[in-house]
Order: sequence, then structure tokens, then C-alpha cells
Amino acid sequence: MTLIDTAEMYGDGRAEELVGEAIAGNRDEVFLVSKVLPQHATFSGTIAACEGSLRRLGTDRLDLYLLHWRAPRRWR
Repeated sequence: MTLIDTAEMYGDGRAEELVGEAIAGNRDEVFLVSKVLPQHATFSGTIAACEGSLRRLGTDRLDLYLLHWRAPRRWR
């Protein structure tokens, strides 16, 4: 397995903890993706959510960080 895709919402963060345990010592061998929830997708909220994901994953970096889904309001 070379790509792992998780998110802060999966298992209320527990999925990220499990992924962190699974990749411990092998971080450079995986492409690690996580996602921020739309309700956290403000500037400061995104930073806080990403820092939480990094902590739960036990790493200092993600290879890709995404918005989990678009907020329901219309973008203009």
C-alpha cells in the first residue's frame, strides 16, 4: 500500500490515530492524505484541524490536505 486516505471525521479522529500507529517508522513509504471538515474550513480552523490531524497521525507532514466536501452554500 502506498497511499493512505483518512480524515479528521473518521471515527472522531480515531482512524487517524490507527493510521499513525500503522505507519510508525515507515512514514516515507506512504503518500498520506487527510481532509478538513467544511465547518472547520476557515483560515484558523483549517490550521487547527491540520495540526490535530498531524498530532493524531504522529507525523510532521501530510502529502495532500483536502477539503472533505464543499460547504452547502453557493460559491460566487
